[in-house]
Amino acid sequence: MKLKSLDAVILLVVLACSSSAGAVDVVTVEGGHSTNVGVNRVGVTANWQLNDNLASFAGLRVEGYVELGGSYWDGDRGLSGHASLAEVGIAPVLRFVPAAANSQTRVFGEIGLGAHLMSRSAIDVLDFDHGFAFGSHLGLGVRFGTCDCVELSYRFQHLSNAGLGGGDNPGINFNMIRLGYRF
Repeated sequence: MKLKSLDAVILLVVLACSSSAGAVDVVTVEGGHSTNVGVNRVGVTANWQLNDNLASFAGLRVEGYVELGGSYWDGDRGLSGHASLAEVGIAPVLRFVPAAANSQTRVFGEIGLGAHLMSRSAIDVLDFDHGFAFGSHLGLGVRFGTCDCVELSYRFQHLSNAGLGGGDNPGINFNMIRLGYRF
């Protein structure tokens, strides 16, 4: 049986979230749109907390986690002739939380850098030369609820091949809204 690209992404995320991969700390659904071409994106991520106090400075506590995610990109056909692709990525993330955050609402900022594999090397008018990209993001959000288990955040994410393809390095930027649940 041949798996389609989206099926492979879903299978990878399900396997990563299984008990054999360890306990997942946060599951997030996300959706957004690219800022430079007509591409919509939806996805799901699973996070594993590394440390909830890596460092403290200037009234902030630094937390760390690893994020594994999969997404589906839907674009206009454009010059590439490809209207969609599937993507999977992994990234270590640093989250900055006010050290005195002891209320039921906690704001946070985060930064991450990771690796991404795409089922196609082109979408819309963008050609990445190959299906590998680096991804970096900046995010702002809030955790809330009586159990402190709901997260709502905004993420700006940039993906590009960093010039590894030898050709163009068009890159793509996304504005993402994310809703997560912390176990």
